[in-house]
Amino acid sequence: MPAYFWSCGALTDRGLKRERNEDNYYQDSFWLPQGGEGQEKARAAGPLSGGVLGVFDGLGGEQAGDFASFCAAKTLDEFRAALKSCRDGDRVKSLVESYIRQVNAALLQRSGEVGGTVGSTMALLVFRSGTAHVLNLGDSRVYLLRGGKLSQLSRDHTLAAYLAARGELSAEEARRDPRRNSLTRHLGGREEDRALSPYCLPQIRVMPGDRFLLCTDGVHGMLEEGEIASHLRSARSAAAGAENLVRAAVAAGGRDNATALCAFVNFRLF
Repeated sequence: MPAYFWSCGALTDRGLKRERNEDNYYQDSFWLPQGGEGQEKARAAGPLSGGVLGVFDGLGGEQAGDFASFCAAKTLDEFRAALKSCRDGDRVKSLVESYIRQVNAALLQRSGEVGGTVGSTMALLVFRSGTAHVLNLGDSRVYLLRGGKLSQLSRDHTLAAYLAARGELSAEEARRDPRRNSLTRHLGGREEDRALSPYCLPQIRVMPGDRFLLCTDGVHGMLEEGEIASHLRSARSAAAGAENLVRAAVAAGGRDNATALCAFVNFRLF
């Protein structure tokens, strides 16, 4: 009988313009040390019964953006077991909202210590019993390549995306508009200043051949979607997909830290 299996691989790079790497990622119990860069972690997981993946882009520069992304990744590990075993999508969202509150408390405390905003974007992919759930805050993204077609599953929380949703900018204008870097939601925001509820896309039925990508804007901001799709389509493994995307983003100019985490789904017969 068939059983779904998933494998994943991730890579992060400081890029060509930044002095430090303020990105981080979470790969089902693995995350990077604070300020880690150039590290690759590939996993060949077992049956697709559950898994938790995430990417994080720290905000604050010298005011501890690397701490923010590290804190977000490390704290997610405390919720891993519950997210993998919960029985419905509503519970997934509730657990992530609890996670957000816990991270916010730590980041707001650090903000007070440094006298400025310390925050992070968040993009999560939770596998659960043959389904996947996407949750995000900010402009780190989750994509799905299925049947050769690339779809963005997350929703950008930027001023440009907000204006595009209102019809004031086209999708192409929003991609080029300077306000694409102005976040309207992120981890570490004060509740009175920003909406902290994540965007949630629940209950995606996972299919063999699906290729998921989680990435920071250092990847999707440097590459056109056609390029992203091409790299995902041609990759021989999840780890190769992540490496090819990050290397391409750096080669295209590397204006920001670049992080990619790929998860490929296949099935085996028993």
